[in-house]
Amino acid sequence: MAQPAAVIYGAGCRSTRLSLYGASSPMLRRLSPKRCRARRHGGGACGNWAMKGKRVCKFHGGLSPGRQGPRDPDHMRKLREGSQRWYAERRARKTAGLRVVRMGRLPGRRKNEPIQVSRARAAMDDIVKGLPAVGDEPFESMPVAEQFDALRRDAMLKMREVLHLPTDLPTLDGDKMAQHRRYRLQLEAAQTIINGSIKLDDASLRHQQHGDWLEAFNKKLDEAEAKLAKNDDRRFQRMK
Repeated sequence: MAQPAAVIYGAGCRSTRLSLYGASSPMLRRLSPKRCRARRHGGGACGNWAMKGKRVCKFHGGLSPGRQGPRDPDHMRKLREGSQRWYAERRARKTAGLRVVRMGRLPGRRKNEPIQVSRARAAMDDIVKGLPAVGDEPFESMPVAEQFDALRRDAMLKMREVLHLPTDLPTLDGDKMAQHRRYRLQLEAAQTIINGSIKLDDASLRHQQHGDWLEAFNKKLDEAEAKLAKNDDRRFQRMK
């Protein structure tokens, strides 16, 4: 007995619809121009439905209205020159060993990992690279400042070790509770790093604000002293 047309075309049976419209079905391959052509980090195309009039889905830039500014040659030339100057300044800062804003994909980013952990791991790797070297002198015989540097280095290395712990299920023998505990441990370490950087930024900002306030106060004081000296000169001339 022949099946109803609705079942054949997938209108009445979910399993039939999935088989007809699956990722490997010939029907989906015929509809490929309407699929998102963006590449995933793990390899392969995205495969989501593309936005109307676009070649990518809403997750890969399909919602972007595109460039709205002028496109005349003079304006585009200025944009290119500004971009070249920005990249030149960035390369100069990196060559001089100064801090630059990180761009692109985070190094060592793991699949399905919280972004806070990836950022904290990358930041901790940069911090560890810039730590001063510790000599072979015994800890007890070190000065107080060197003891503090040694303890700080050990703490940073231990936190880096925590952030680099493997969290994939094959390494943990499929134990999801162990994976959850490691994620939680790494998130706590990441939160500690974020709080420390916030305190450091706040302290530097307060120091900068204090310096700006002192500079403005000294400027006003100099103006007041100059004004008083000018008034004294006028009084002296009147007395003559």
